[in-house]
Amino acid sequence: MKIVLLFVGKTRETFIEVGIKYYLEKLGHYVNTETRIIKPEPIKESSNSSLVISKESEKIIKSVKGKGTFILLDRLGKQYDSVGFSRFVGRLQADGNQSVYFAIGGPLGVSEELKKRAHHVISLSRMTFTHEMARLILLEQLYRAFTIMRGEKYHK
Repeated sequence: MKIVLLFVGKTRETFIEVGIKYYLEKLGHYVNTETRIIKPEPIKESSNSSLVISKESEKIIKSVKGKGTFILLDRLGKQYDSVGFSRFVGRLQADGNQSVYFAIGGPLGVSEELKKRAHHVISLSRMTFTHEMARLILLEQLYRAFTIMRGEKYHK
């Protein structure tokens, strides 16, 4: 299985980028990963938010290729605890998925159409995180999921 991470825009905060690299390296011991940065739409005071969201969502859709499972992160999605998320990831792997796409939208969110096209919509929390923080949290939880599946001591 390959995990493809779809992120709208580059990570600007250095401390988050360091954390992302850290967990990507650790996650690489368990599963092949790829990060795709989707070019964000410019956001200005005069920007039409709906249009920005629509264009970025369309770019996410176009980045999902082949017969993969598409998982969208959204604060209103299904929530898991870490063990439940590990089981979810384990089922994705056991089902023979060649590619699993995890998408995190930009700062304005994603379209309803994108939510409908996703195979799964999950939430990291009912709290709101910046889209950059969500990247780091997702990677840590993916790493935790694989350590749980392997019975390793990381998860307590």
